[in-house]
Amino acid sequence: MLRSRKCHRLAMCVDLVPDDYVVLGKELADAAGNAIRPYFRRVGGVSTDFKSDQSPVTVADKGAEDAMRTILKNKAPDDHVVGEEFGTSESSTGSDYTWVLDPIDGTKAFITGKPTFGTLIGLMNGPKTVLGIIDQPISGERWIGVHGRGSTLNGKPVKIPEDVPTKLSAANLHATTPEMFTGIERMAFEELQAACKYTNFGSDCYAYALLAMGHVHIICEADMKPWDYTALVPVIEEAGGVITDWRGEQLGLESDGTVLAAVSADLHRQALELLQYSPRGLLLLREREERAGSGDDLNDINDELPSDLPTAVGASSMTGFGTAMQTSGSLSVKVEIRTINSRHFDLSVKSPRYLAAHEREISAHLRQELLRGKVMVTIEVKDSEMLVLPIRVDADAVRAAKHLIEDVVKASELDVTPTLDQILRFSEVFVKKENGNVDDGVYTLVEKVVRAAVNDLKLSRRREGYALQLDLLRRSKAILEICEEIELRLPDIVEREKANARNLAAELSENISIAKDVNLSSVSEQLMGGRVDVSEELVRLKSHISVFELSFFSTKQIGQKLNFLVQEMNREVSTISSKASDAAVSQLCVMIKEQIERIREQVQNIV
Repeated sequence: MLRSRKCHRLAMCVDLVPDDYVVLGKELADAAGNAIRPYFRRVGGVSTDFKSDQSPVTVADKGAEDAMRTILKNKAPDDHVVGEEFGTSESSTGSDYTWVLDPIDGTKAFITGKPTFGTLIGLMNGPKTVLGIIDQPISGERWIGVHGRGSTLNGKPVKIPEDVPTKLSAANLHATTPEMFTGIERMAFEELQAACKYTNFGSDCYAYALLAMGHVHIICEADMKPWDYTALVPVIEEAGGVITDWRGEQLGLESDGTVLAAVSADLHRQALELLQYSPRGLLLLREREERAGSGDDLNDINDELPSDLPTAVGASSMTGFGTAMQTSGSLSVKVEIRTINSRHFDLSVKSPRYLAAHEREISAHLRQELLRGKVMVTIEVKDSEMLVLPIRVDADAVRAAKHLIEDVVKASELDVTPTLDQILRFSEVFVKKENGNVDDGVYTLVEKVVRAAVNDLKLSRRREGYALQLDLLRRSKAILEICEEIELRLPDIVEREKANARNLAAELSENISIAKDVNLSSVSEQLMGGRVDVSEELVRLKSHISVFELSFFSTKQIGQKLNFLVQEMNREVSTISSKASDAAVSQLCVMIKEQIERIREQVQNIV
């Protein structure tokens, strides 16, 4: 039996993973594999039941977990155990260690004879996962990650190579199934899916093992349980990858079930921007509305702006300022970019004349990144050694000038030595510098600083756009609430008009001759009731608002789209006001138009 191990302060604990626990983890994997293999591709299939969530469970699942629990009961009785099939077994001794077991991750693959499933064994020391094992009992592949000791595949070190993609557009994306995403999570995943090169579904835990080797670049999943992800953490982190939840936080037993893994921190950050901030505007708005009763000021938007707000998703203002400065050797480059509203992309660049040849490249980059607005760029280049002057010394001309002066001295029979001042009087010693290495070096630095200034500007525009976004979402929510008031009044309005129609029909019937087979009262009632029924207009208005709100989840420019939707909303409200023929509804429509006008003004400043 292993000794009971406690570590009250994780940060001070030197031995997070005792060697005998690593050996024990391997023993658990061996036992699970022995229980699983006899049932793999078994003739006649394997007995399968279904849990309450309709996920399948086989006799192999239960047998493998039971085998692992038996070993733990004998060799680590003081430790806690969390398993997929038999729940949680808590120790009364207060051990800091918790084993998290998934006997078969990918039961559907196991049932259908595909060896992409695996046994997952995780060991937590307090809140941190310090040992992870991904075991594929059919192929004999076993990945082990131990905190501080690296990851291995069958005993050989595993490390993610350096030549992995650096951009989402070049990366592959994996997930077990699209069915695990619902609601806002699904919309956020679809944004990430659109940004990546291609998407593969399936492979379960095997995909995470492949990510630890650099073959898979990004894995994004939701609706996960602790036993689904705990063992994956050390394997990926010790191989050089990054794995967190969609908020960028450490995975643990209390995590929300979202998982994002990537082969590099940079790729993880890009994916996290799409996932974390796509729905943030709506969610933050809802949270703030819920806190309204506690006295929070809903108009104090800027107090809630994240300091690390990314630029990839959501509304961006056309107004902003960005600056960057960098020094390389004797060169110093400073770039300032200011933007204001404009329907189109309007660029003006103030830079040294010798950069004129590169102005088209600078313009193309700015147009691609900033899309719309009046853009004013100032580029300053200083060189302490004056190497950036657009001229160079012609050494041959200098020598020729010196010889010429010597010939003049010789011919004049004067005892004079040529001086530098005399040589410099020959304009030929200086020639216009061609596009050479110095200019290329200057532009390389300028290009780098321009890109940094653009990123700073985009963050500035995004922060202001984020404030606009929250205000616009608050106003769209107010419009929806007014629509609900109109809907509550609608039945009374329709019934009132029908009653008027019946009364009018009765008067007409008394004064004019009507065919016996014509029910004038019924016809009038239908006509008048339909005339004031604005249900269709309300449906269209709410549909426009829904599209309006979802537009903030996009990675593309949305200003023109929002402007069009505002026009459509205004048109529907005008129809409702004139069609309903009700003073109260007209007043409510005026309130909606006030909100729409505020929205229209704000939208003009969105890229």
